[in-house]
Amino acid sequence: ARVQRSGPDAAAAALEQFAAAAAEPRHPEAFRLLILSEPEYFPALAAPSGYGAQATGAARVFKELLRIGPPLGAHAIVTASGMGALSSVVHPSRDAALFNHRVVQQSNEEESMTLFSSLAATRIMAQTDHFMAAMYVDTLQGVRMAQLFKAYAADHNIHGDQSAEGLAAALGTLYGPGVP
Repeated sequence: ARVQRSGPDAAAAALEQFAAAAAEPRHPEAFRLLILSEPEYFPALAAPSGYGAQATGAARVFKELLRIGPPLGAHAIVTASGMGALSSVVHPSRDAALFNHRVVQQSNEEESMTLFSSLAATRIMAQTDHFMAAMYVDTLQGVRMAQLFKAYAADHNIHGDQSAEGLAAALGTLYGPGVP
């Protein structure tokens, strides 16, 4: 497993390298994972505005990777603080189908409707006792099959140690010391 971290300046080259590697012949069970966090800080990936506008450069490569990557074993995880940040790289309605799996925390009505055509994401905190609760939706199954879970929880006790050290300790109890 090779990890490559890229800042905004190197994002386009790293993305093209990732896409080229994904297109190479590979072992059938092998896969590649691209993680894009805070997409609003990667101007090379900016989604074109306006109807009919086609993405170019790194933005085109990214969209193609989202479209054709999964059958080739290339998958992407995109994390964003909200729909505004996400819409900096993908159009919220035209490109929504590119993401079959969605995880959100408590959302406002507009974002919930954009993501799920439902107000389900506005009721997460009302349905749980965990202030960091999240909802997972497989869009092929629909929002009615959504699963609520404790996001970012290092300790099952919501008032317990939720720090990085707490997470390391929790993982250590599961996998043995020195693993995390």
